[in-house]
Order: sequence, then structure tokens, then C-alpha cells
Amino acid sequence: SAFLAYSHTKRTSVKVKDPGLSNAEVSRLLARMWKEAPEEDKKGYIEQEYQLRQKYLSEIAVWRENKEREIKEERHHREEFVLKRIAAQ
Repeated sequence: SAFLAYSHTKRTSVKVKDPGLSNAEVSRLLARMWKEAPEEDKKGYIEQEYQLRQKYLSEIAVWRENKEREIKEERHHREEFVLKRIAAQ
């Protein structure tokens, strides 16, 4: 998500500024920073997330097509094998 990208880029600087914070406290602070950040600052992260999501959707569609094709080919080979065994009896 856009927030995760934002928090990833800001986490180190937050920890450097206040090394005594626990991970939970850092996460709460990052969430507040994100919520209070101007839309202009968020825009880059939101656009980045959108581009990554589009890439993922495209790649997963190709993967699913390939996986379906593999499954159909395997099924076809198994069916041919069984039919040949039956015919040989």
C-alpha cells in the first residue's frame, strides 16, 4: 500500500530521531505522520502503489493463464495415458 511505502522510507529517520521507541510506537508515529501529511506528499506514494498494483495485476493474469494451460495439458496427457492403457487391455 501507499502507506507501507511511505513508512518504509521514513522508518529509519524516525528511529534515528528517537531510538528509544518500540516498533509499535514507531508504527503509530508513522501512521500519524501519514495521516497528517499533505496530499501532495502522499501523491507520489499513491501513484507508486497504483503502478505496482497494475504491474502485479498484469503479471498475475499472465501467471494464471499459464497455470491454467499447464493444468489442462497435464490433464490431457493423463487422459491420453489412461485411454491408451484401456485400449491396450
